[in-house]
Amino acid sequence: MRGGRRGAAVPPAGFLSVVIPTRDRYGLLAEVAAALARQTLDPGRLEVIVVDNSAAPEPLDAILGEAGLVCDWDVIPEAQPGASRCRNLGIAEARGEVVAVLDDDAPPDPGWAQALVAGLAAHPEAGAIGGPVVPIWPVRRPGWLPDWADDYLSILDWGGETRVLGPGEWIIGANMAFRADLLRSVGGFPEWLGRRGRLLSTNEDLVPVEALAALGHPTLYEPAMRVRHHVHAERLTPDWFRRRMAWQAVSDILHAAGDRPGDEPSGPARLRDALAASGPGSGLDALWSDPADPAEAAAQARATRLLLRILLVGPTEPEDAG
Repeated sequence: MRGGRRGAAVPPAGFLSVVIPTRDRYGLLAEVAAALARQTLDPGRLEVIVVDNSAAPEPLDAILGEAGLVCDWDVIPEAQPGASRCRNLGIAEARGEVVAVLDDDAPPDPGWAQALVAGLAAHPEAGAIGGPVVPIWPVRRPGWLPDWADDYLSILDWGGETRVLGPGEWIIGANMAFRADLLRSVGGFPEWLGRRGRLLSTNEDLVPVEALAALGHPTLYEPAMRVRHHVHAERLTPDWFRRRMAWQAVSDILHAAGDRPGDEPSGPARLRDALAASGPGSGLDALWSDPADPAEAAAQARATRLLLRILLVGPTEPEDAG
């Protein structure tokens, strides 16, 4: 359904389509819609497309209207679970020459839309652009949570300089945008990866970015393209991180991308060392403790990931002698 005020039949240059998948989080969606209503970009150059994957969808006209949106919006219901599928449905309907994807719990700063459109206009070689994702903590950051865990909580900061990202740097689906024609040309987001209900599959954000880079279209980082992202309380437990790291292993295999830079290489020797360092207990028992020390939590989470990768694809390096 089309809401808000209708734009021109042919969108103007620099028109931006924002695609937001949502699932059973209408309160958070309202916060994101209100943040989009405060954008400095001319609302005549903006449309919002919400793809509603909720188990019991509700009419969204009131939510989007009460948020103050004066741009066009669409609501697309979709019963089949999957964040990547929802993004692709929105991308197919997008009218903009630039299409952005936002999470339904990641309200953007007022200058977000202007910054991403201007960034791509100033760098015609770039195919994708992303920016910082700043956490909104529900409670004080737990003492056991290691610093590297930020990557797995969709927290991102590559500094204060606008630049092309290099090897080992990435953008994430909570805050990314593309030239729409290029994104469609590489097939959008892979639907065999990405969140589906309670399944914590990931890496889908990397696939279109890598495909565009292979075609000579690098990724731009724009610090003014900032969103704030809710870190949900249920994710701040060792049990959630065990699940998250196990799904990271599955996602790495499906993506065939291996570990992120800086991660421990897969293999029995590294697994043995991680298990030995992961707190009270011994052997596999150590995977089920709830460590209070960040180093122990880090070792446990990585051991979970390495173990599952070895079980699924076998070792990738020989066991140390002795």
